[in-house]
Amino acid sequence: MKYATDRVTGFSFLYQCHRSWLVNLHRIDRVGGNSQGLKIMIKDFGEDIPVARKNIAMFREKITGTKE
Repeated sequence: MKYATDRVTGFSFLYQCHRSWLVNLHRIDRVGGNSQGLKIMIKDFGEDIPVARKNIAMFREKITGTKE
């Protein structure tokens, strides 16, 4: 995964939200969550993708464009 992440560094629309997930931010359909953490739902993909707790603040910044 490190190799793949290094190769796509220049593409700001790709984000590694979890140690084993790299997502295209343009394909996000919804973001949901509860006390267990955030989950990303991608268009035309049947699985919820987790957002690691350490990545939640950066993910929100990427999505909204503002810092908390």
